[in-house]
Amino acid sequence: MVSQAISSLAILKVNWDTLHRDYIENFVPFVAQCILLLKPSVVSVSDLQSKMLDEFGLQVPQNALKVILKRAVKRGYCRREEQMYVPNYDALNRLDFESTRQRVLREHSALIGKLIQFASEKYASQLQEEEAERVLLAYVTQRDVELISYLVSGTPISETKTIPNRDYYLLNIFVRHLYESDPEGFNYLDTVVKGHMLANALIFPDLTRVQSRFHRTAVYCDTALILRALGYEGSASQAPCKELIDLLYQLGAEIQCFRHTHDEISSILYACMRALDSRGGEIGSGRTFHYLSDTGYKQSDVELELKRLGRRIEAMGIKIVDKPEYSEHLQIDEGDLDKVLQADVKYGVERDRARLHDVDCLSAIYRLRKGRDRYDIEDCGALFVTCNGTLCQSSQDFFHKRDYMAEGTVPLAITDYTLTTILWLKRPMSAPNLPLKYIVAQSYAAMNPGDHLWRKYLTEISSLKDRGDISSDDYYLLKAAPLARVGLMDLTMGDEEAFVEGTPYEILERVKQTIKAEEVARLEEEGKRRAEVERELQFERTRSKEREESQIQKINGLSRALARWLSKATFVILMVLLLFGAYASFPESLPNFRLFWLNYLPSIGFAILTVVGILNLIFGFTLRDYMNRLEVFLATKIEEKLTSWFLP
Repeated sequence: MVSQAISSLAILKVNWDTLHRDYIENFVPFVAQCILLLKPSVVSVSDLQSKMLDEFGLQVPQNALKVILKRAVKRGYCRREEQMYVPNYDALNRLDFESTRQRVLREHSALIGKLIQFASEKYASQLQEEEAERVLLAYVTQRDVELISYLVSGTPISETKTIPNRDYYLLNIFVRHLYESDPEGFNYLDTVVKGHMLANALIFPDLTRVQSRFHRTAVYCDTALILRALGYEGSASQAPCKELIDLLYQLGAEIQCFRHTHDEISSILYACMRALDSRGGEIGSGRTFHYLSDTGYKQSDVELELKRLGRRIEAMGIKIVDKPEYSEHLQIDEGDLDKVLQADVKYGVERDRARLHDVDCLSAIYRLRKGRDRYDIEDCGALFVTCNGTLCQSSQDFFHKRDYMAEGTVPLAITDYTLTTILWLKRPMSAPNLPLKYIVAQSYAAMNPGDHLWRKYLTEISSLKDRGDISSDDYYLLKAAPLARVGLMDLTMGDEEAFVEGTPYEILERVKQTIKAEEVARLEEEGKRRAEVERELQFERTRSKEREESQIQKINGLSRALARWLSKATFVILMVLLLFGAYASFPESLPNFRLFWLNYLPSIGFAILTVVGILNLIFGFTLRDYMNRLEVFLATKIEEKLTSWFLP
């Protein structure tokens, strides 16, 4: 059943990509396949509902099935005869549903295999296939109860238990692993998550009104939502919040926040500013503080953020407004609401201001609705959006049980997840990747411990410091180092019960070993970089030497060529002079040349011939020897001159 439910979600996404018409069309292939498997003479809506659950794990309300059957008639899979639906088996047999199903099942098996392998290698957890499927389905559908409680009773898929903390943490780490290292697995997860979003369309009482726009409705953003949209908890958390705000604007909603919400954001940033350069600051789990600290914010940086906070909020399209005046006939018992929220939400001692802020917001939304019962989110008048699901459920129970609001009306507060689902179903093409961005943001946020676990941890390490069991430096390391938070979550997997007396020591040892390993790795990396630089320098020196040697060879060759040419020219000149000298030694006189200087050539030639003859008689001199010497001499001088010109 679990495997069927997950693969059905994936098929829904495939149908959407293929058919791309509307939500009713997505479910027509499922209904047609069920009719083909049932082989009835007349379609029974109740039998069809049971078959959808058995075959695909999809629990479809009968009213929705009737709407889908009408569309199946238009597609030719059945025909209407006397208020009954009669199958058209010729058309049904041409349905190519099984090939899509088999492809999705192969991808599903691959993803489950990746999850089992990851759990084994990362946490030595031996998951069986059925358990891995159950955990994955519970992870994807964990917040359905919020959407169901907001809309109507019923669920688009078979019921699942609340996912345990350890499984929740494991799946979040697995999602991060897929996102960062396994695109293929992440793509299939994307298919399942978007399919689940599409399946949520079944929850709506009227499938035809899913895509309606907002009308005369102001949506008021809570503190955490704005902090994330501003980027104070990291880019992963910022992306889905910004797209949520953009979708609200596109669908005609007025996006606002109360001035006291702005003031609460200011107080959080101010507390972060004071704690950033202090070893003693205590601000609870402090996701904003942890992000600012981990990313290197200084007090001056946060002070600048505080000065431009209002402008940044309004730049996102969120208008800052005052809460409405109190009215006697719209007055609620805020003291009673305060007690209920404290009992249900369990605010810490340091979060009194947060609780009072929530009471103020809920009371203000009730006054803005002027006591009127609203049954459609699109024209409910005012709506408070928060990231706290417990706050939404507690407030809904309070206003219904005290008869401030009728059953079935739009609650005063809904979660960002519920609103994200509703808005994405209205405009999926405007933010196609919003579901995955939300899941990725959730996986990154899961790296931070919850409020209760963090307070328990801080109390324990403070006690260890006071007793002298750990030094002040160790205490600060355990409290402020990002590695300590990662270690706490890895050891406990987010489960408060898994935190025992020796946990801080184990975390401290792990942090120190990690820091040491990182330092060793840094030194090794630095050594590798130095070696690489040295290799590059050596390579460059070798190349430079090769280039220099090449130039020297070219210069040497050119010098020898020039010297050889000059020596040959000199040899030719001397030979001419010698010939003239030899000719001049004969008895007959030479004729007079027209150019007077030519008359001296015979005498010069005779003189050279005489000198050469004497030198040859005494020293065995030959003209070729001197020409060779001259060539070498000229080559040396030319090479020296060219080298001084062209080489450094």
